[in-house]
Amino acid sequence: MLKAAAAVNIGLPSVAGLGLAQPATTALLQPAEIKGVCAETRSSPISAETAVRRGFLDRYCAALKADPDGFALGQYDATMMALDAVAHEAVDAAAVTRALYNANYNG
Repeated sequence: MLKAAAAVNIGLPSVAGLGLAQPATTALLQPAEIKGVCAETRSSPISAETAVRRGFLDRYCAALKADPDGFALGQYDATMMALDAVAHEAVDAAAVTRALYNANYNG
């Protein structure tokens, strides 16, 4: 849609969803095609404001040879939360669900 709008020079501001904030999506577009477009975004793992996030970023980049997108950090934290629940004796899906519901996780 953004390519088509840019091609006919509509000139109206656009609001896009989370997908536009992902490097893989913006790589498909030219800068002129996203000029004036606003998109929602999640956390920015490449910002790495804390030592914990810098560690995550370093490990991610070393393993995958790419920068993480806005989904990567949430997926990592969700996995770590589930693994923590299992490590604390959540032995079935219901127990993991209860552990996640009651968790206070600082990802």
